Amino acid sequence: MGGGETHSDASPLHPLPPRVHRAGASKPSLPASLSRKPAHKRTPHTTKLAHAHDAAPDLYALLALPPSASPAEIKHAYHHALLRSHPDKQRTSSPSASSSSSPGAPVDIGLLKYAYETLSSPSARAAYDAARARASQPGGPRPAQVVSLEDFVEEPEEAGGDARWTYGCRCGGKYVITERDMERGQHLVACASCSEVVWVGYELAEDGDGDEAA
Repeated sequence: MGGGETHSDASPLHPLPPRVHRAGASKPSLPASLSRKPAHKRTPHTTKLAHAHDAAPDLYALLALPPSASPAEIKHAYHHALLRSHPDKQRTSSPSASSSSSPGAPVDIGLLKYAYETLSSPSARAAYDAARARASQPGGPRPAQVVSLEDFVEEPEEAGGDARWTYGCRCGGKYVITERDMERGQHLVACASCSEVVWVGYELAEDGDGDEAA
């Protein structure tokens, strides 16, 4: 009760809770999978999906399907092709059975996945069928040209909009591919002004160690 004595055990200002960061403190970085924009690794067109192809591959031939195949047949052929191309299957197959001229030869799994995603999507399949039909016509345009994403121009991103890349067509129009298109695995892109189609070569960067054990 002494008049000059001050209470020193009055609680000091409480420190901020551990999860609240003071102004100026460094914020924890988000994992790549939660970042606002997924990382795209721009690569030349000689990537795994487009390696050694001067034009887009025949997706029906990859899955050993006729162009009239139903969605159920496409799904069945895809799973069958995955099993056929599994590393264990390749190790047990004889050299004669793995000949590149054989319809049962193992195929790159990434390319099989792209073939299935394209043919199982009604809109992507329609665009692919149209390009395939034009290429097969006498005197028609060449099969889809392979263009690296490096050759596209990244457009300024609008507020709330999707990142996009453009490439000039010989008709004066543009080919446009968006970040969302790449997340879906789309490679065939049609010109906005004519019927020409290009195959865009790119790979998505992996987030961390996403490789599965064989």
